[in-house]
Amino acid sequence: LLIEGGAKVNLVNEDGTSPLMAASQNGHNSIVSLLIEKGADVDLIDLIARSPLIIASQNGHELVVSLLIEGGAKVNLVNEDGISALNFAQNMKHHGVVELLLENDAK
Repeated sequence: LLIEGGAKVNLVNEDGTSPLMAASQNGHNSIVSLLIEKGADVDLIDLIARSPLIIASQNGHELVVSLLIEGGAKVNLVNEDGISALNFAQNMKHHGVVELLLENDAK
């Protein structure tokens, strides 16, 4: 409803967090899908250079990771410390996410 009313899907808060990042962090699959459909930037980064894909991978949200990749997210972006989505998924032992990222050429 807000989007249909003209809400900006790439608007960020003071931390640089976009609606897509928040939905990705919390595993809200349907919201992620809707935001991507409405033109949300899948590679927008926050103040510490985390993309929605990095955030979803760190939190183990496999379906969100899949939606972001299908939406064109770059799988090899890194945060300000040089840590990628794949690194986070491996460190957190999110094996399904690791497999999905590797299938999509993550390094």
